[in-house]
Amino acid sequence: MDDPTKTEPTPGEPAEPKEPPVPPTPGEPEDPTEPPAPEQKFTQTDIDKAVAAAVKAAKEGWDRERSEAERLAKLSKEEREKEQFRLDREKFDADRAALDHEMLVNEAAKQLRAVGVSDNFAELVCGKDAEETKANIDAFTKDWNAAIEEAVNARLKGKPPKTGGGTPPPTDPFLAGFGM
Repeated sequence: MDDPTKTEPTPGEPAEPKEPPVPPTPGEPEDPTEPPAPEQKFTQTDIDKAVAAAVKAAKEGWDRERSEAERLAKLSKEEREKEQFRLDREKFDADRAALDHEMLVNEAAKQLRAVGVSDNFAELVCGKDAEETKANIDAFTKDWNAAIEEAVNARLKGKPPKTGGGTPPPTDPFLAGFGM
């Protein structure tokens, strides 16, 4: 039972280091009892279709860029500057709209938390502006609270307890001696 070559470490001696568990290799299931996930296999036609679609999309993008560059090359210096200003302005407006929307979503989340509703709904109640968002939050919280109240009332209603009317317990001679 006991191995005479092994000795117990004394309180002052360090114990033998244990080997750390080996992590599973990529693609190998952690639990050896679980079967490995089936690999997704593609046929050559699937790969060819995907490559063709990617090449087509890339060519369309290059064609758009080339035609835009050709169009700008035909413009005079002043027209190019105006066009560049217009493009910069469009990008600025798009960035500004995205920032405004993000700020509106953050404010909606803050208002939802203030009324005790999860801020996960902030994107859903977000409107075009602050007034529309506030109206959406008010309508949402009204419906939310009504639904919660209805669910709570339904659970509280439940089934009434059964009383009487059941079959009498069987007479057991052993229990009869105890008055039961």
